[in-house]
Amino acid sequence: VVTIRQQDPLTVQLMKDGKLTLKADISGSTTDGKVYLAGVKGSKLDISGKINTTQDVKLMSDSGIVMNEGGITGKNLIIMGGNGDVGSADHNVNINIKGNLEANSRNDIYIHQTALDGQAANALTLLSVAGRNINLLADAGIQMTTENGKTMGYINGQTINLHALGGNLGLAG
Repeated sequence: VVTIRQQDPLTVQLMKDGKLTLKADISGSTTDGKVYLAGVKGSKLDISGKINTTQDVKLMSDSGIVMNEGGITGKNLIIMGGNGDVGSADHNVNINIKGNLEANSRNDIYIHQTALDGQAANALTLLSVAGRNINLLADAGIQMTTENGKTMGYINGQTINLHALGGNLGLAG
């Protein structure tokens, strides 16, 4: 049996210096929704607000993704910055995911796995990360995924900075 599911993003185009205010789960009554957001060709996603879900989050943009305030809480996170950066040297994209991180950008990646929305920080579990300069900061350790069928993960970059403020770097085997 083969099941095929189509996934269509909510596609946005921001004008120059435009900002996207995103509040997933404004009602506070449920956190079950998936978030799939894509910027059109040439656009940069400048997101403020917070994403709080128990499901997967996918953010994709052709010219980068910045999130100077708020954060992302969810299961798995796929974040693709295209030809731009993901986060910035001044403002990491703050996350607290329970599953795997897939991050890709032609330029730099700045992500911080930290406590959000009253939830303690989880260990940052990597499936794949690729960019020019990769900067990953985690309050509870960094590890590669051990999920069945996904153990061929990688970190590819010109410069790779991994900072585990608490917890381990890697898993003891």
